[in-house]
Amino acid sequence: MQTFPDHFIDIINTATEHKQPLRIRGGGSKDFYGQPHAVQNSSLLDTSAWQGIVDYEPSELVVTARAGTPLTELEKLLHDHGQMLAFEPPCFSGAATLGGCVAAGLSGPRRAYTGAVRDYVLGTRLPDVIVDDYGMISTDYNLLPEAKKILWRVRLNHTGFGR
Repeated sequence: MQTFPDHFIDIINTATEHKQPLRIRGGGSKDFYGQPHAVQNSSLLDTSAWQGIVDYEPSELVVTARAGTPLTELEKLLHDHGQMLAFEPPCFSGAATLGGCVAAGLSGPRRAYTGAVRDYVLGTRLPDVIVDDYGMISTDYNLLPEAKKILWRVRLNHTGFGR
């Protein structure tokens, strides 16, 4: 499985180079949520094309899907197997995606009884990024000295986001 499209890394690097905020957007169903002024002068990382169910084993109750996967597609697949997303993610439009659901952290009315979306996320894969001493982000892991590479790996693995 391809971890991330190369153009994602290019967009992240370009935004970093130009010191622009990065706006990650899938279906845009939650564009009303957050800070509308943050859209100005930001680079868009559109995840809507990065979609699909990667792996699903109904008996294991685990599904692996990409960030741009529409919630309607995921919910239909689960429904066909007599299952559902227990946290009942709100779907503000048909364009709502799994990535947006996780990023916004919004859950439905069952949250108090079954838990929030974060309680059901077993893992994520994120592009490797490096924060230098000045707070700048780079995806070029090879620019770090060896000692920092080791510390970076330990820190990422400790938080569950590492390789």
